[in-house]
Amino acid sequence: APPAAPSSPAPGPRAEEAPLGEDRGDFLTDVARAYLYPMQPMTPLIVLGVAVVAGSLGYIPLVGPFLSAGLWVSLVFGATRVAASGRDELPGMEFEGFYEMALPGVRFLLALFVPALLLGLLYAAAGAGSASVEALLTGDARFTFGSVPVLFWVAFLTWLVYLPASLILAAHSTGCLGGLNLVGGVTLIVREPIGYALTLAGVAPATAMLVAIWAVAGAVDALVPVPFVVGVVGDALALIPAMVIGRILGLFIWHHEHELGF
Repeated sequence: APPAAPSSPAPGPRAEEAPLGEDRGDFLTDVARAYLYPMQPMTPLIVLGVAVVAGSLGYIPLVGPFLSAGLWVSLVFGATRVAASGRDELPGMEFEGFYEMALPGVRFLLALFVPALLLGLLYAAAGAGSASVEALLTGDARFTFGSVPVLFWVAFLTWLVYLPASLILAAHSTGCLGGLNLVGGVTLIVREPIGYALTLAGVAPATAMLVAIWAVAGAVDALVPVPFVVGVVGDALALIPAMVIGRILGLFIWHHEHELGF
């Protein structure tokens, strides 16, 4: 008897191959959805708890501000790492000691102030150079930090543009060097300039919300004689746009990690 026919046809050439890599959707769509990220049932409890504990730690002498900033920033950096791994849940925070709690705050401060300090030095050097030229030509050097406003605004805008890259490196590092990696920050921008520009546009409204909340909290704090309560409420509300910023920075990594070399 002839052999039975196979139950399925022999494998042949496929009509089409599956696309390489994972389809991660549209970056702009995910950036817009990032503003809904804090709208989760546990968000009020988490941001209020972090604000209360961070505010209480701030009263510890010497190390209190670092512990307070570290706890507050840990939630934002956690949102960055969660988004960079393609997940949607709220970040968790676990610390084995005060050192691990303070370290994110140190990384944040370094990422914030080191680029500003370097640009300030370059601005001062350029301004002093222009004053030297003026002194040679006129015999009167009149340089002040306000005498070259164009250089000041160039330095300030450069710092604003670079800051998200600095924060991304700070969020993904384990030591204190993340915010000091200027070469790495510039590399992020150069390798994906369009995506980085869209990231800047995405975080701009959330940054404005964050600054506005802190400004209002500071004004109320000056009028109401219960600064701890006002400060805690202000920090809790400020955490909401801060988490949006952290998520957008993480989405930049998630959507462009191949180009960025992550």
